[in-house]
Amino acid sequence: FKGSLSSLEAAKSLKQGLQDTGYPMDITILPLADGGEGTVDAVCYALDKEIRTFPLENPFGEIREGKIGLLSSRVCILESASAVGLGDIPPGENDPMRGSSYGVGQGISYALSLGMETIYLGLGGTATNDGGIGAARALGAEFYDAEGKKVAPGAAGLQQVRSLDIEHLHPGLETADLILLTDVNNPL
Repeated sequence: FKGSLSSLEAAKSLKQGLQDTGYPMDITILPLADGGEGTVDAVCYALDKEIRTFPLENPFGEIREGKIGLLSSRVCILESASAVGLGDIPPGENDPMRGSSYGVGQGISYALSLGMETIYLGLGGTATNDGGIGAARALGAEFYDAEGKKVAPGAAGLQQVRSLDIEHLHPGLETADLILLTDVNNPL
């Protein structure tokens, strides 16, 4: 239902439609997601877990609301789509050469600030192709071109990378497990 309903909204609509028939039935909603938009909602609904919102940047630096699902005191789920998703970019305005994954790194940083030790990260539905350099920047890494200058954001910057500095990475990354959720194999 991409672009129209989340899996949770679709499941709730189906339940309501079936109940409206008047036939007695016991219906359990169990929405599905593929790692893209709606993943946090689907998992947290199924497990009856809390969702929090926090500010982050979309692919073009505008502030928006990200989501984190708190699965336990040390385990959470994030989705790249709530940070840098295609769904929030007006038609014709997406620019994958310029769009950055910085907001994804902000989400990981937020999770680490909450003391999360295991972070599940859904990778689908993004409006970026920067190879994660934006996310890494938000976590303290820096990328340089052949002349030692910082590279541009987005895929344009990815093409320029010749060296990187990870000296100032978020210290929580040393001990946290980051588990990536995807429904495709992407050999890179």
